[in-house]
Amino acid sequence: MSSDPDLTLGDRIMRLFPWGTEAHAGKKAGWSRLPLLPVDVFGAACHLLEATGAYQYVVAPFAAGAPPADVRYLSSTRSVTRGEIDQWRAIGRRWARDQDVGRAEVQSLWASLWSLRGEPFVGRTVREADEPPAWWKVAHALLVIADECSSNIGYTLSNESLGLTAKGYYWANAVAYNFAQRVSNPDPIASLEHPGDARHTRVHVRADSLTYSLNPQIARVLPKGRTTELGCSIRTLSHNLTLLPPRGYTSAYWHQPEANYGNNQTKLNLLLVPFPYAIPAGCFRGRVNRDKQGNKNRWGRFRVDQKWLRPEGGTPSATNEEWSTEEGRGDFVSFIDRLLAEARRKRKPANGIVLPEYALDWSTHDALVRHVRDHHPSIEFVISGVSRDCNGLLGNFVVVSTLYTNSFGERVAATHSRRKHHRWQLDGQQIESYGLQDELSTKCVWWEYLEIGHRIIHMDVFRNRSALTAVICEDLARVDPALSLIRSLGPNLVFALLMDGPQLAFRWPGSYAASLTDDPGSSVLTITCAALIDRSNASRKAAGLKRGPRSIALWRHHLRMGSAAPPNQGTHQLTLLPNQQALVLQLDSKPAPETTIDGRANSDTTAWYYRSEEAIVIPRKEIKREGWNWIVDGVK
Repeated sequence: MSSDPDLTLGDRIMRLFPWGTEAHAGKKAGWSRLPLLPVDVFGAACHLLEATGAYQYVVAPFAAGAPPADVRYLSSTRSVTRGEIDQWRAIGRRWARDQDVGRAEVQSLWASLWSLRGEPFVGRTVREADEPPAWWKVAHALLVIADECSSNIGYTLSNESLGLTAKGYYWANAVAYNFAQRVSNPDPIASLEHPGDARHTRVHVRADSLTYSLNPQIARVLPKGRTTELGCSIRTLSHNLTLLPPRGYTSAYWHQPEANYGNNQTKLNLLLVPFPYAIPAGCFRGRVNRDKQGNKNRWGRFRVDQKWLRPEGGTPSATNEEWSTEEGRGDFVSFIDRLLAEARRKRKPANGIVLPEYALDWSTHDALVRHVRDHHPSIEFVISGVSRDCNGLLGNFVVVSTLYTNSFGERVAATHSRRKHHRWQLDGQQIESYGLQDELSTKCVWWEYLEIGHRIIHMDVFRNRSALTAVICEDLARVDPALSLIRSLGPNLVFALLMDGPQLAFRWPGSYAASLTDDPGSSVLTITCAALIDRSNASRKAAGLKRGPRSIALWRHHLRMGSAAPPNQGTHQLTLLPNQQALVLQLDSKPAPETTIDGRANSDTTAWYYRSEEAIVIPRKEIKREGWNWIVDGVK
C-alpha cells in the first residue's frame, strides 16, 4: 500500500486548506464551500494545475470556432472555446464588483471541483489517446475567474477600486491592500544627526502571501507585473496574480504605497551616480586558507574596506564604526544635491537616484534619503548598495528607499534592505584586470567574506502600474533562488548593482539582463562604479591594449514593445567621460499588451524603454572650491 498522501484530488485540496476553505477564528470547516478570497481560489487552482503538469495541456482557442483539421490537437492538449474564456472572464469581473453575486456563480464551479475529489491526483501518465481528467478544465476556469477578479491587485488603489464611482466596488483589491498594511510594521529609524525625525521608517516585512486560508507551507500568492508571452509555464497562464513556492524557500515581499499615492506619469528620469570614482590602495583585504600544518590552500576570503567614504582615507578606530565621517557625509550629500540641481537646470529633473553595489555605508545612505525627502520632491526612490543595513547588520546589502506624501500630507521615506544572495569569487584574471595584485594573490581563488542569511526579494510599486526590484551582482546571474521568483513576480524594472568592469552588451551582465527582458519582459539596468572601470582600463593600457569604453551602466528592454522600441535599440551602453560625474537616464513608458497561453489579452501593465541620456558635469573649479576632490579623485 502506497504511503503517498496525495492519492486523490481531494487529498491535495485538504492539504492546501488544512482548516477548511472557510475556516475563521481557528474553527475548522469543510471543503465544499468556495474559499473566501479570490487569491485563495487562484492559489489552489494554480497549484493543482502546476503540481500535475496539467497547465502544459492548455492552449488558446484557435478562433471563434473549431480549428482546421490540419492544426487540431488530437492528444490530451485541449483548448477551451472562446465562449468559455469570455464567460469565465465575465464571471471574474462580476465577482470583482459584487462579492455576493459573483461568489454565488463561482461556488458552482468549486462544488464541481470538490465533487471530483475521488479522482487520482497524479496517479498515471497521460497518454496521447487519453481524455484529460475532468477536473483540469474546472481548475482552469477557477484560475481564470480568480485572476480576472484580481485585476490591478497590489497596485495603487484608485477611486474606482475603492468603490467611489458608479463602476463598482473592487473589494478584493481593498482587502489585499488592508491586509498588506496590517501585517507590516513601519519602525522609525533613529539618527543621532537627525534627532526627532521620525519620517524615515524601516519596513522590512510585508505580506509574503495575500491568501487567507491557503496553507503557505505549500503555496503562496502575490501580485505580479509582467506576463511573459514566451514559453509554456504556469507563469504564462495569469495576468494579475502569481504562484510562489512554499514559505521558507525564499521570502518575497510586496510593498504597496498608501492609497493616495497615485502617479500616472509616463516618463521617468534616473540619476546614475557611479560612485566610488576612485578606490584607494588597501581596500581589498584577504586571508588565505591554511591547513593544520600551516600550508597555504588555493582559496581564501577577502573583504572590502570602504576607504573611499573617508576624506582622509584610513580605517575607523572601532570595528563597528561606519566608514564615513560626519564631514564626509555632509560633503557627499552636497555633491549629490549639486548633481540634482544640474539635472534640473538641463530640464531633466531626476525621479530616482541609483548607486552601485557597496557604494555607501548606512549613515551616508540615510543622510542622503532624508535630504532628498525634504528638498527634492521629484525624487520617488533612492537605490544603493551599502555595507550595513538600517538594522545595524554588517554585510553586502541593496537598500531601496521609497519617498512619497502620506495621508497626513507629510513627505516620508520608507526603507527596506536585503543581503546579497551569492558571494563574489575573484580569480587571478579579475585581480590582474582590476590591478589588485599588491593586495590579493593571483594564485588563489578568493571568496567574498559575506554572510548570506535568509534570502529575500522585495517588490516596490512606484507608479500606478509599475513595480521594481533590485539585485546585487551575482544575484543577476545565478538562477537559484532569486531569478525564478523574479520571473514569477514580473517586475517592470530590475536594477542590478555591481562592482564590475565596463558594462558592455557582450559581457556577462548584459547576457543575463537579456534573459530577464525575454522572460518576464522586464526592463533591466546594470550599474557599476567608475573606479573599477578605470582600473580595468589602466590594466589594459599597461598591457599594450586599447582602453575600453567607460560604460558605467547598461540598459536593456525587449524589442517586442513594438513602436516604442525602434529596431536594434533595445540595448544601450551608457558611457561617461572622465570629466563627467553622473548621467540622467530618461525613460518613457507605454501600456504593454500581453496574452496568456489560454488567449486572454491584457494591456494594463507598463513597459519602460530608453529615450535618451544626458551627462552631468560639475566644473573642476567648483569641485575644488567645495572640497569635493576626495569624492571625485579619491583620498585628499
